[in-house]
Amino acid sequence: MRRRIFFNACDELGILVWQDFMLANMDYPIDDAEFSSSLATEAAQQLQQLQARPCLAVLCGGSEVEQQAAMWGAPRELWSTPQVDQLLGALCASIVPGVPFWPSSAHGGAYPHQAK
Repeated sequence: MRRRIFFNACDELGILVWQDFMLANMDYPIDDAEFSSSLATEAAQQLQQLQARPCLAVLCGGSEVEQQAAMWGAPRELWSTPQVDQLLGALCASIVPGVPFWPSSAHGGAYPHQAK
């Protein structure tokens, strides 16, 4: 209910929303089929609720996922989770086409947590 009130107000007032998915760690069991299925189901449910929202500006794979790995000292190839990024990116493109998908906040650069 509160979520609907929030999004209705954003739609009405022209406030743009950056919406993160539920991911906030770097060590998800990406090779676990049950986890992947659960992730896809939950993400699809959320996207279906958001798909008609004019306020939806960006969909983000997760909060600080890449930043955690980089700060921990993991090799660059472990900073992102391609399977999750591809799964979420594909769901976003399918259910809410036209809304940009961003893999993680922060993302890119020499280190995701550095401005330059």
